Amino acid sequence: RRRRDGRRQVLQLLDQDLGAHTHFDARVSKRVFRLACTEVGAIHFMPRLLAQVGDSAPGVRWEILPLSAADSEQQLADGELDLLLAAFTELGPRICSERLYTARHVCLVREQHPRIGAQMDLRQFCAERHVVATINHPQHAYSQVERAIQQAAGPQAIGLRVPSLLTAPYIVAESDLVFTVTEMVGAQMAQLPGLRRVNCPLPLAPIAVHQYWHSRYNADPAVLWLRELIASNFRSP
Repeated sequence: RRRRDGRRQVLQLLDQDLGAHTHFDARVSKRVFRLACTEVGAIHFMPRLLAQVGDSAPGVRWEILPLSAADSEQQLADGELDLLLAAFTELGPRICSERLYTARHVCLVREQHPRIGAQMDLRQFCAERHVVATINHPQHAYSQVERAIQQAAGPQAIGLRVPSLLTAPYIVAESDLVFTVTEMVGAQMAQLPGLRRVNCPLPLAPIAVHQYWHSRYNADPAVLWLRELIASNFRSP
């Protein structure tokens, strides 16, 4: 009990200390901002953020951390992580969020796929083998893709699981596997040689990408600056 009380006192002092920090000047700051997202998320977010702050916050530095079911929420609470950028179906009660945009799904196949033309119907989709990526967080919205494929076509339809979203397109370009991703991810990956996009006939709900932070840092000026920066660059009307 003493240990719990001591931890509570530390957190209360931390809350008070955070409230005392009322100023953040991005022009002179040397702060390292730590974000957690997928590799594809980093490719989507970071080029625009780096370009945006190159002159206005030249000393700010960045670190991308992997999504972790065991650690991410605690890292937000402890200040070891500033934001999560992802699409989660559920997080803890003290995790705040702001929706940035929604994204529908498309499928990636190789250019010379022997059975899939310009369009794909559900029967064709269910007859093919699929590649899915494993994301180390059970509440990430991407997990609905694998569940939906298995419900529609059975577990045997999953021909390959890979540990990263970035691995799949290179394999798809050299095989007959189908890869289901969001529109924005698909647009980026379809630029790789040997790939093309087709419609996704599976009735998947669009995913909503959010930025997430801990309520303890609602008024933290540095985190607030970061949230406003991301919202101004990526939030859809």
